[in-house]
Amino acid sequence: MKSILLAFFIFVFFVEAAYLQGTTPLVAPAQTLYRPKKDPKGGCVLTRGTPLDFDVKLDFPIVDGKVVTEIVSSTRYDRLIFETLGGKLVAKLNYFVRFAAARDRRVVGFIETTPRVILNEIEIGQLKTQSLLIRDLIDVPPGSYIADIFLRDVSSDCRGVQTLRFTIP
Repeated sequence: MKSILLAFFIFVFFVEAAYLQGTTPLVAPAQTLYRPKKDPKGGCVLTRGTPLDFDVKLDFPIVDGKVVTEIVSSTRYDRLIFETLGGKLVAKLNYFVRFAAARDRRVVGFIETTPRVILNEIEIGQLKTQSLLIRDLIDVPPGSYIADIFLRDVSSDCRGVQTLRFTIP
C-alpha cells in the first residue's frame, strides 16, 4: 500500500513540475470536440442581425397504408442572402432534422439536405414576400418523439434552430 501511495505522489510531482515549467504535462486534458459560440448571432451578416427565422409544421398523412411523418419548414425569401453566379441569383441552405425517441433520446431517423434557390432579377422582386418551403417525409413507428430542426443560410452564416415534441398516432 505504501508503494502505491509513493508512486502516486511521484507521478503527481512530475505532472505538476512539467506543468509549472511550461512543457506539456504527462496527462493531457480532454479535447473539446464541439464548443458552441457564446453569441448565436455571431456570424450573421443580415442587417437585422437576428437568427434565421423559420416556421415548422408537422403532418401525418397515410401513404401506402402506413402513417408517415411529413415535416414542412418555411422561411421567407427576403430572409435569405442571394449571391450572383453566372448571371443568376443563388441562395444555398443547409437543412438538418434529427428525430429521437422522447423517452431515451435514441436517434431513430434524420434528414439532411442542401437546397439551392436559383432565381433571376425579375423573379426575386416578385417572390420577396413569399415563403420558401422545404418538405420531407420520414417513416418512423408510432410513439413520442423529439425533432431538432436546424436551418442555415450558407452565404450569411445565419442559422435557426427549433425543437418540437410530438406523438405519432
